[in-house]
Amino acid sequence: MKQLFFIIMLSVSLCGHAQVKDSLLFRNEISLGFGVRPMITKSWDEYRHLPEIHGQYIYNVSNHVGLGLMSVFEMIEDRYDRYTYVTVNPVIRYRWLNTRHFAAYSKFGAGIAVEFGEEDEDRVKLASNLVLLGLEYGGSQFRVFTDIVPIGTVGLLNIGLKLSF
Repeated sequence: MKQLFFIIMLSVSLCGHAQVKDSLLFRNEISLGFGVRPMITKSWDEYRHLPEIHGQYIYNVSNHVGLGLMSVFEMIEDRYDRYTYVTVNPVIRYRWLNTRHFAAYSKFGAGIAVEFGEEDEDRVKLASNLVLLGLEYGGSQFRVFTDIVPIGTVGLLNIGLKLSF
């Protein structure tokens, strides 16, 4: 596993050795990732949580601030039922460290989660996402990211790929 992670990190860093003339070369970002053990509404002991998938678009307003939209897809099962959640959150991200190959950030989003299940419950719930520490590593266009300290709908450990354009 460590070798695979090292190969991915090396490949991503070799993809983007372009010279950066402006500190904000790309304004748009699209990312896709997955999280382990999502924390949305159901108790961990009673239900089996499957890894969640999340996608995000961010428009960089400045070198430090980005605004965007995040969507999360999650499935939870117990012995009798299967629940599916689709979450949509507007997000704001603050990059407090941004170098050519590395970035550290925090972000917050709040929106709604729609539940699709077999029981008659409230289908729409409030959902939020807070990332206290997120890290990116790679080139100017392609980066690997991980949210190390997330709280909310995206789980405890997230990893994914980000494309800037």
